[in-house]
Amino acid sequence: MDPFKRVTLIYAVFAFCAVLADPIFSVYLTGKGYDPVWLTVILSSFSLTMIVTAPLIGGISDNWGRRPLIMAGILLEMLALLSYATFTNPLIIFFTRSIEAIAYSCVIFVAIAKLEDIVAEQKSKNLGEKIGQSLSIGKIGHVVGPLVGGVIAVRYGLTAPFFASVFIIFGFGI
Repeated sequence: MDPFKRVTLIYAVFAFCAVLADPIFSVYLTGKGYDPVWLTVILSSFSLTMIVTAPLIGGISDNWGRRPLIMAGILLEMLALLSYATFTNPLIIFFTRSIEAIAYSCVIFVAIAKLEDIVAEQKSKNLGEKIGQSLSIGKIGHVVGPLVGGVIAVRYGLTAPFFASVFIIFGFGI
């Protein structure tokens, strides 16, 4: 498969899986007995972690290469998803949310850098257009994932979207 299409596919599938449980996440945590303060801390930890770690991850990917970080991010995401489905301790879930933010940065942001590398190697004159197309395809995962995740949760239970995401990521071999 063309490298640009392969990275776009990884980005799209990962984006889909990363947000599959989003529509039920706060309901899921409330069902575990978390109060609004814990919910706020856990939910905001994702963005805070990304703010702090994304620049670091970008620098590491410049030095170590894109592929190792994308693969590490995929493994971290699978670990985070399994952790959400199996643990109940709010501190563990807080740290899991932070790990998931690192995973997201490793895959999404590094994949974007990889796409730019590929376009630069191909000496394409329409870098913005190609990257825009890839990001649009990836955003389809962000749109469809919560819709599918909500249906899965209603049909099979609140932990099902977490397990489904792991299964899909593993099944795609990404």
